[in-house]
Amino acid sequence: MHVLLIVMASLTAQDRFRTIAPELLGRAYLVNENTLRMIDMARQGATVKLSGDDAVTVTTANVDSVSAEYAKRRTAYAAAIRARGFAQIAGEYEIERSRCSEASRGGPILTMLSQREFVVVLDEDLAGVIVEKTLVFGQGEESDDSYRSGPVGDQKFELRPFEGKGCSTVLTRYTRPNVRHERPEQLTGRWEGKWDEQFGVRFTITPSDSGYTVLYEWQEYQGGAYQSYTAPFHVSSKNSIRGGPFVITLEGTGARAVGNFMQTRRAKLKRPA
Repeated sequence: MHVLLIVMASLTAQDRFRTIAPELLGRAYLVNENTLRMIDMARQGATVKLSGDDAVTVTTANVDSVSAEYAKRRTAYAAAIRARGFAQIAGEYEIERSRCSEASRGGPILTMLSQREFVVVLDEDLAGVIVEKTLVFGQGEESDDSYRSGPVGDQKFELRPFEGKGCSTVLTRYTRPNVRHERPEQLTGRWEGKWDEQFGVRFTITPSDSGYTVLYEWQEYQGGAYQSYTAPFHVSSKNSIRGGPFVITLEGTGARAVGNFMQTRRAKLKRPA
């Protein structure tokens, strides 16, 4: 009797996976991945409280059993997605916000999407999944407002929030222009300035085989310590290079940087004294 009930429950789950909307299946996978990341914190000694229908407190005493349950769910979700198939969208894209007042405050960000089966990775970080021809982005619990979804297209597609609140995310395939920089020797080296005349910013530009490697350093607040990361850039016009949220343009003996963050920032750049 128990075996029959288990089989019936299994079949019911399989049927549900075949008929559930692709965006809901994609979100379920991402929510489960977020839960597994939270559970791993318990292995380091943290006490993790899982909410929702499966509310449980995870500690070092039960972390293995709880983790095993969510690992089974990962396997089930992944099998269902593979069975339904998934589009291929890997490539370079411009990403920007739409359908909200905040969209006018910032410009597009250049990013590289790669794909590991149905999992979409944005600049080396898990960003979403594709179920059939639907892309789902987001992270956190199911109620988190970061989740967005939409049908993928050849050149451009829009991901809208699940609950209809907040900005949409628009992805447009990017083709690098076939252009050479007119003054590459004046571009390389170190530049410094201030975002909006307030926060210190520095760029160190080095030629590379694919364009340029740029060390970006910035202050979170006036007088604060500099943080940094390195990103690839390419020539975007005869006087400009572009990478991630940044465009750096030579202007006379100086340069100008534009950073498309949540709000676009600008900085006049000069060589350090």
